[in-house]
Amino acid sequence: GHQATSTSDRPPKALAMLQDQLRSRFEWGLLADIQNRLVGGLLNSGRAPVESSIVPRHRILGLPCTASREQLLDHARHYGLTEVAVHPDGEPGAWFACVRVLDLAVGDQDMQELLIPLPRIEPGTSRLDALMTLNELAAPLGAVVQDDLTLGLVSRRRLAEQLFRRQAPA
Repeated sequence: GHQATSTSDRPPKALAMLQDQLRSRFEWGLLADIQNRLVGGLLNSGRAPVESSIVPRHRILGLPCTASREQLLDHARHYGLTEVAVHPDGEPGAWFACVRVLDLAVGDQDMQELLIPLPRIEPGTSRLDALMTLNELAAPLGAVVQDDLTLGLVSRRRLAEQLFRRQAPA
């Protein structure tokens, strides 16, 4: 029933003087920590409604779909965005797609080809189900929509981070 704790600035494989048996145990400890975080996240927040993870519609930092590549890149730089949500010109709040900043920065494709449709997610959907939907569709963002009104956007990265967040002890 004893536990030893050790820290290092290098991964276990990089510690040449460490015995193989200890090295493998440290590696398994890392895996166990990741598994514990994931299970804890799934149990504690996976079933929470997706609404608890959205950016509300009035706080979405997006632009009209008619914005130029330069406008989108400037907007992303200013707000530190990795994706920029877009809405039809003259219809703020009708979010329908997003564009990855990386695609804007390195490519010369037509803007319409870079648009990634936002999957519609029903309110009340669990965080885990929303994450699975976004993963299946390879969409970085999804729109939580009720009665054709966008309540907000949810990020695949944020949902994944919430599931891996270290949970406070009970």
